[in-house]
Amino acid sequence: MLTTQNPLNILVVEDNDHDFTLLNEYISRTGLPTNTIVHVNRLKQALEVLEKNNPDLIFLDLALPDSDGIESFQTINQAAPHLSIIVLSGLADKQVALRTILLGAQDYLVKGTFDETLLAKSIEYSIERKKMQEEMIRREIEKQRLITTITIQAQEKERKLIGRELHDNINQILATAKMYVNVAIREDEVEKELLYKSHEYIVKAIREIRSVSKSLILGSMKNICLEDALRELVNSMKIHGSPVIDLEIEQDVTEMLAPDRKLAIYRIIQEQLSNILRHSEATQARVHLMKTGDKLTLYIEDNGIGADLSQQYNGIGLHNIAGRVEMLSGSMEIITSPGKGYTLHVAMPYRGLQ
Repeated sequence: MLTTQNPLNILVVEDNDHDFTLLNEYISRTGLPTNTIVHVNRLKQALEVLEKNNPDLIFLDLALPDSDGIESFQTINQAAPHLSIIVLSGLADKQVALRTILLGAQDYLVKGTFDETLLAKSIEYSIERKKMQEEMIRREIEKQRLITTITIQAQEKERKLIGRELHDNINQILATAKMYVNVAIREDEVEKELLYKSHEYIVKAIREIRSVSKSLILGSMKNICLEDALRELVNSMKIHGSPVIDLEIEQDVTEMLAPDRKLAIYRIIQEQLSNILRHSEATQARVHLMKTGDKLTLYIEDNGIGADLSQQYNGIGLHNIAGRVEMLSGSMEIITSPGKGYTLHVAMPYRGLQ
């Protein structure tokens, strides 16, 4: 809303002095607060003004001595993409004026057909519309920054997890196997038994390396069945004391999904199941993936200790899930309270290979 505390600075690019005088009179009749009205009659002069000043609004005549039609608008818009532009045209230029709207002009007025009331509405509408566009651009930039940050965090987290697996698990298994081999080399009487044990630990290390490698090569799911990958993920989490995990996938729901969406869904489920194993103290968990209308719906539930919703976004794991949901143009809901279990509900547009 325009106020006397923020009066308008207006640039009028119009080569017809009579048309400018009439426009200036209408502006004064609108009652809108104005500070300065700068008038130029050449596109070159307008560009010079924009280099030194930053008006709030530009009135642009499409027919100028040094420029004409769409070219006039494109040149001004390129020089000042953040400013509101109202195009002035004659009846003969009406179709050209309409094209400028598609290119980013906020409004157009046909000379001789408007009064101060219509002019006031056009000015207020144009400025507010431009502010909304700038705000949408700002939010989109912030969203992309958040997605980039979350992606980097996820990559760093995966590197740390792989490093920890290599150091704390695989390295220890191989160190034990090496110890047995060393003893076998020195002690002939126990050689065979120790070699068998070494063989057992080396096989275990190979199995662990395959598990870590598989988590990496899932980066492309073009030729991988999502349902099979999820069942293998659930089976890999069946360790002593872990919750019983039920996996329910609606028939044929994953077959036509694009690879990037398959991977995102896999990572969301992998992340949340990992959270359940580490934090929930649950005895049962359930993953349910289904298609509802034009939506793909995912529920991941457990009967564990739950959480305080006011602290739900403290963990990087949940931030990573939220980032992936955002990239899928989806929505995420968390239903939980202390002692009442935890449900992650994700809904997203169903987009297949087409």
